[in-house]
Amino acid sequence: MSTHTDGPGFEGHRIDPLDGRPIDVQPQEKRSPSRLGGHTNTVKWTNGKFETSVDTGFIVLNTATYPNFINFLKRVKVDTVPTEMTFGVTRDRGLFEWAGTSLDAVFCQRKNLFSPRMWRMIFDIVRFNQFALDLLITGDDVNDAAAMNGHSHAYGHGAGPEETIGEYLERERYSDAFRDDYLIPMTAAVWSTSPDKCTLDFPAVTLVRFM
Repeated sequence: MSTHTDGPGFEGHRIDPLDGRPIDVQPQEKRSPSRLGGHTNTVKWTNGKFETSVDTGFIVLNTATYPNFINFLKRVKVDTVPTEMTFGVTRDRGLFEWAGTSLDAVFCQRKNLFSPRMWRMIFDIVRFNQFALDLLITGDDVNDAAAMNGHSHAYGHGAGPEETIGEYLERERYSDAFRDDYLIPMTAAVWSTSPDKCTLDFPAVTLVRFM
């Protein structure tokens, strides 16, 4: 049995015979690459007696969350290419959908204009983007700010490094809509995993710092 794949990349790695018969994979691509795998290319890097597997696939980055990596690329003189990323959510086979590219995309389902759940999610997104960064304030930062304001003690944000994102959402009374229709899908997209594998037990500080 033979089959065709659109390019010799990751798709070709996913083909598995269900009945045990061998499959002749024939990638369809204008150019013939020297290897299979597309951007899922892992190479071995050796330094003395140590060997490390390095994923050389493409990576999307930004100055806010990848400052050290960007500095590293500059040091080794690796160029980057400007690109754009968009975010959208669809669940329950299209029963609920929205995207963040424009106001029209947010309310691509016009019924959501009259949905209190939708408006609460939007309110919580704005609130989260505005106030979640407080989690990144360290004890020293708080003490310095208190000293500048003439206070003898600091007023923290109530979170410790061990607080999970689930505990943070509950403490700050974020809505189920924000959790299920924004935060979990967003983290699933960022980490390229399924939403059911995105646990609320993840450290809140680590998640906010990465986002």
